[in-house]
Amino acid sequence: NSFRGHIPLSICNRSSLVLLDLGSNNFTGPIPQCLSNLRIVNLRKNNLAGSIPDKFYASSSLRAFDGGYNRVTGKIPRSLINCSS
Repeated sequence: NSFRGHIPLSICNRSSLVLLDLGSNNFTGPIPQCLSNLRIVNLRKNNLAGSIPDKFYASSSLRAFDGGYNRVTGKIPRSLINCSS
C-alpha cells in the first residue's frame, strides 16, 4: 500500500479490532497510545518517529508487535519482551 500521513486516531474507536496490520506504508508521526489495547500490531516499514508510547509498557493485551524499520527511539517496553512474536 502507499497510505501516508498520521495513523488516524479514529482507528482506536473500533472496539472489536484485535489485529492491525499497517506495515509497508508511509505513515509518519508518533505511534498512537491506543494501539496498546490490541493483541497484534504490525507497523513495520513506515516512517513513524518518536518513542514507543508509555501505555505499551503496561499493556496486558498486546501479544505481538512489529515496529521495525521506522524512526522510533528509546527503550523497548518490558511488556513487549514477553510477546509471542
